Amino acid sequence: MKNSTIAITLTILLLTCSFGIVIKSANAQVSVITILPDGTVDPPSGIQKDDDTYTLTADLTLPIEIKRDNITLNGANHTLQGSAGTAISLWASNITITNCRIIGWTAGIYGAYNNNTITANLFTDNYRAITIYAANYIISKNIIQQNTQGIYIKTDAVISTGDNNLIINNQITNNGQAFEILNSDGTTITQNNITNNNMVLDLGNKVGSNTAGQQVIYLNNFVNNTQMLRVHSNTQPGMPISPPMSPSGNWDNGTRGNYWNDYTTKYPNATERYNSGIGDTAYFIKFVFGTDIWNGTDHYWGGESVDHYPLMHAYDLPNEMGPQDPSLTSPAPDEPNTVKDIPIEYILATIVTLVVLAAVSLMIIRKKERR
Repeated sequence: MKNSTIAITLTILLLTCSFGIVIKSANAQVSVITILPDGTVDPPSGIQKDDDTYTLTADLTLPIEIKRDNITLNGANHTLQGSAGTAISLWASNITITNCRIIGWTAGIYGAYNNNTITANLFTDNYRAITIYAANYIISKNIIQQNTQGIYIKTDAVISTGDNNLIINNQITNNGQAFEILNSDGTTITQNNITNNNMVLDLGNKVGSNTAGQQVIYLNNFVNNTQMLRVHSNTQPGMPISPPMSPSGNWDNGTRGNYWNDYTTKYPNATERYNSGIGDTAYFIKFVFGTDIWNGTDHYWGGESVDHYPLMHAYDLPNEMGPQDPSLTSPAPDEPNTVKDIPIEYILATIVTLVVLAAVSLMIIRKKERR
């Protein structure tokens, strides 16, 4: 009888340890939440699925990867809090990301596929708020503040993937750099408040040409930024260094330009053209090239771009910025680290282990009792 009691006790201890190990192992395996191509969420905690809309049910520290086309991820004003890595990676098309608060990541949103929308989110304290290696994005109504870099767009060296993106109705403020656009064409930056950034725009050369690409920049409010424009050169091994032709995009759309808070200070004799709201004196934007561009004397290449139709007054932007519907009632958050959060394969493995150990223990008990 004594031997039986000892055996049962040991069995219980083994089962308890085994169950604990399995739970810890299951929790350790979860490093990213994935929305799979078939629409399932793995693991399912933290996101509720309703047809093609996926809604966060709690603040999260895990990154999210989206591999399903034609969906909306609604953050419901919840926070994705990080310390490194990428908060949301877009590995599919026709995705809308909205109402997320993205804080403290190396990259807030990374877009690798075309035709996605990033709207009404808050980005703060990230290295890069938005990184795009794709085309046909709409970036609208976001608050992008206090990041090292706001929006980074770059085309592939072989395939033009960073083209035709629209950046509209955003608040972009207090960043180290508002935009960096490299080897890209056709980005439109319009109707944004761009304020108190150390550098507004860093432009690089269009692949295979001596130009920084044709970006269109108009109807923005530029207020209290330290430096407006820097342009990289088209350098090739063994080729002489030269500044790019057409280096700095178009700072008006042919009829209207941007608002510059220092316009009347810089051009005190400027007046309004026929009650049009447009100044009669063009606004010149000085730019510098990267510090690797040496012109052979004692200074670096530099130049000027021009806004031909500067606005006399700030452009009136809509008020709806950042995460919307703060009173939104979200589904009750899942309890973290509970059995329901453990993947099914770990639960099944635990059950099998329990059955095997129980059977072995009973066999040992019966053999001892027969003796």
